Amino acid sequence: DPVVGAALPMVSPSGGGTSLRLGNGTGSGNGAAKIRQTFLVDANSAAFSYHYAVVLNDAGHTTNEQPYFKVNMFDAGGARIVCADYDVTAPTCAGTGSGCDPDFIAYAGGFYSPWRTAFAPLQGYIGQNVTIEFITGDCSQSGHYGYAYIDASCDPLAIIPSQTVICGGAPVTLTAPAGATSYSWSPGGQTTQSITTNVPGHYEVFVTPVTGSACGLTLTADIGGSPDYPVAQGSATPTSVCAGTPIAFNSTSYVVGPSSIDSVHWDFNSDGIVDNTTNSPNYTYPAAGNYTATLTVFNN
Repeated sequence: DPVVGAALPMVSPSGGGTSLRLGNGTGSGNGAAKIRQTFLVDANSAAFSYHYAVVLNDAGHTTNEQPYFKVNMFDAGGARIVCADYDVTAPTCAGTGSGCDPDFIAYAGGFYSPWRTAFAPLQGYIGQNVTIEFITGDCSQSGHYGYAYIDASCDPLAIIPSQTVICGGAPVTLTAPAGATSYSWSPGGQTTQSITTNVPGHYEVFVTPVTGSACGLTLTADIGGSPDYPVAQGSATPTSVCAGTPIAFNSTSYVVGPSSIDSVHWDFNSDGIVDNTTNSPNYTYPAAGNYTATLTVFNN
């Protein structure tokens, strides 16, 4: 950023390859800038996520005269979608004091917000056109500037699992939409955007967007599979024989967890065909050669 410097990249690190700068930079003059986009909401775009960074020259004026950044969203009839609204005015401080925004950082001319992410829940507008609007403004007395960088994307309003089934004891990562002010998972009580689990079951997360808990919603995901997993191990005795001599195979496989082995498949020449389904079979190879035997075991 030409004002803040390297601490504020102009392209969102969480977004695409480009970002939009809205506003005329450090030029003031009591100006404002607005950009709008209308799109059709479907199941893949019910979470409208936007990344933004804001630079606000602190004029020291009253709140309604300060530079600002504002986000509005409207339905097809022009009515405001309040759970998508957001606005910020040039703060008089940064940090933790009264009236301060802890996410704003002071620079020589005012305060800036590093890149942040917010999302608008649009589950009630699937099948409808909605319009997103971003606005930046200078101070009303024309001497101080305000501008923002913006990137945006549409995502499903859902918990996204890294996989839908727990298999082999491998954990699954569940991820809620980015940009919420808080997350509350059940079971577990975690408060992060993503959690990792190796226990199948029903999972819920209450997501609170920047517009507050009144706009919050609960997302659910059902993860199948089993926390148990089998370990295949076996032996062959002997492993070097004369042609026509039987070999004794033995499965000593087990399950990590309370379940047990359900079935055993021996493939004595690894041709993809199951040759035997008992734990301790004998097998005689038909001709001399080198053979690879494969043991596969199953539980649940």
